[in-house]
Amino acid sequence: MGDVARAYFIAASPTPQSPPVSSDNGEGGEEKTAGRARPNRDKKSCPFPTTMGYKKETTTTLCNSAQGSPMNNNDILRSLRHAFAWNEAKMLAIFALAEHRATGEQISGWLKKEDEPGYLPCSDTQLAIFLNGVINEKRGKKEGPQSQPEQRLTNNIILRKLKIALNLRDEDMLAILALADMRLSKHELSAFFRRPDHPHYRECKDQILRGFLKGVGLTYRSE
Repeated sequence: MGDVARAYFIAASPTPQSPPVSSDNGEGGEEKTAGRARPNRDKKSCPFPTTMGYKKETTTTLCNSAQGSPMNNNDILRSLRHAFAWNEAKMLAIFALAEHRATGEQISGWLKKEDEPGYLPCSDTQLAIFLNGVINEKRGKKEGPQSQPEQRLTNNIILRKLKIALNLRDEDMLAILALADMRLSKHELSAFFRRPDHPHYRECKDQILRGFLKGVGLTYRSE
C-alpha cells in the first residue's frame, strides 16, 4: 500500500489547523501562501479521487491532515530543480530563455526553506517566468515576442505549463501520478485543464500537484 493510501487510516479526525487568511477580493474561501491564493480544504471541495473506494469522511481527513502544510512557489522551484538536477547556472539560463535576468543571490534564496537564513519568497510572476523558460528550454522558443507571465498562478496553471513543457499526453500524466500512488481517471485529469467557468472544471489542490512533482522526479531524475 502506498504512502498516500496509507494516510487514509492514520487518524480518525482531522488535525486542527490555523484559520485561513481570507483574500481581499471579497470572494472568501481562500488562503494566501507566498503570493498564491490557496482554496480551503473542506469536505465539500476535497479533490482527492473518490474512485479509489474510500469513504468521503476519510477523504476529508487526508485533505486536512495527511499532506502537511500547503505548498508554496519555493517548494515547486525546489522540486523541479531536484527532478532535473539543475544547478544555479542552468536555472539562470532558464530564466534568460524567458527574457528575464535573475541573479545567483535570488536563485539561492528561492531554493532555501522558510526557516533557513537568506530565504527569499518566490512570487507568482517569478515562478511563471521560470516555467515559461522551462517550456522554451524543453520545447524550443516560438517565434515572436515572449508571452507575458501571469501575475497570479493557480495549481491548474502550473500543471498545464508542466504538461506543455514536458510534452505529456494524458496517459503520461496519469502514469506519473501513479508513481506517487495517486490514481486518477482521464475524466478527473481533464477537469484540471478546463476553463474555470466550465461546469466540470476542478481545482488542482496541493496534494495532486505535490504528487505530480514527485512522479516527475521519479521519472526524469533516473534518466
